[in-house]
Amino acid sequence: MEFKITTATAPQQKSACLILPVYSSGPLPKSTKSVDSALGGRIGRLVESGDIHGKPGETLLLTDLSELRSERILLVGCGDRESFDIAAYKKALRSAWSYVSKRNHTDAACYLSLETVDGTDAYRRARFAAEAWHDETYRFTATRSKPEDRTPKQRYISIATDTRSNRQARKGIAHGTAVGAGMSFCRELGNLPANICTPSYLVKQARKLEKSSDRVSLQVLNESDMKKLAMGSLLSVTAGTEEPAKFIVLRYKGAGDKKKPVVLVGKGITFDSGGISLKPGAAMDEMKFDMGGAASVLGAMHAIAAIRPAINLVVIVPTCENMP
Repeated sequence: MEFKITTATAPQQKSACLILPVYSSGPLPKSTKSVDSALGGRIGRLVESGDIHGKPGETLLLTDLSELRSERILLVGCGDRESFDIAAYKKALRSAWSYVSKRNHTDAACYLSLETVDGTDAYRRARFAAEAWHDETYRFTATRSKPEDRTPKQRYISIATDTRSNRQARKGIAHGTAVGAGMSFCRELGNLPANICTPSYLVKQARKLEKSSDRVSLQVLNESDMKKLAMGSLLSVTAGTEEPAKFIVLRYKGAGDKKKPVVLVGKGITFDSGGISLKPGAAMDEMKFDMGGAASVLGAMHAIAAIRPAINLVVIVPTCENMP
């Protein structure tokens, strides 16, 4: 799915689904009001009759729109206008994406991004829109015996902005897409069971990250390397396991040699049974999440490699199993 920018007014926008905001108090937002005028006051009457109250996340679909170029309208509640903030904006976005992603509409155009949100500009509003899409549409299907195709059917989604902010919004979409993909990558690693997501598997994922960017390099230490460096603590944790421990170092070089790097360290215990002192069986399934730190920093590198900022970054993942 691809994100695009549109500067067309809402009544002139051609789309399979036009997404418009409605508040629980005050007049209709500018974009919604312009469409309401084209529809002869239809939206206003729906609000007055209580068909939609504008509560946060509330939705209402309108069809039979011969007056517009769009096939249907999705009204999305944004709550009270005076208290509309980043959290409310993200909630409205997730509600819109949840609806759209479950339909077979070929595309959608979102005008929530034109609303004023304190402390944001067109860049941040567009970025949040792209991030929210990845967050809302992520599904873990890797281990299903009969994979269910829940991939959204949309070919593209247009994010509305004004002409002056076109460049800002495009940058926001690019960054939001990269961050969203990094988040999904992180979640996938965390959700995989420990018999798949082993230390060796994390190394394979690190190698893919290295190949994805000319700015990323990888170094992997094995157990003999760690012994030479006297890494006794890590080696004692992995001493009872068959799967060998790994020490992953990923480097992103986006600035000069004199620029001090940002260093992220992520704990990569891919399964923690507790060693000889076993954890309670009721909580044992959750021990696959003991590598959440590793997933987080690898996800961060995934996003950084795509955004390509002018920084130096080092990601360190000591990874092993803690099992007898």
